[in-house]
Amino acid sequence: MTSRRLIRIKVLQLLYAYSKKEGVSQAETERDLLKSIEKSTDLYYQILLLLTELRHNCLLYTSPSPRDP
Repeated sequence: MTSRRLIRIKVLQLLYAYSKKEGVSQAETERDLLKSIEKSTDLYYQILLLLTELRHNCLLYTSPSPRDP
């Protein structure tokens, strides 16, 4: 999930970066913003996947095996 706070931060970062550059079009700025938001969303999903994999592995290693008395 992309929060409003994250979007605000990304917009302000891009506005600052492009205020320092000359000759940058609005289309380039918008493309970079969407790319940045997409990367943040991908990272969010990767973290969720990591957590589910960790939980799965912990359950495998901590569950009692049939050989244990």
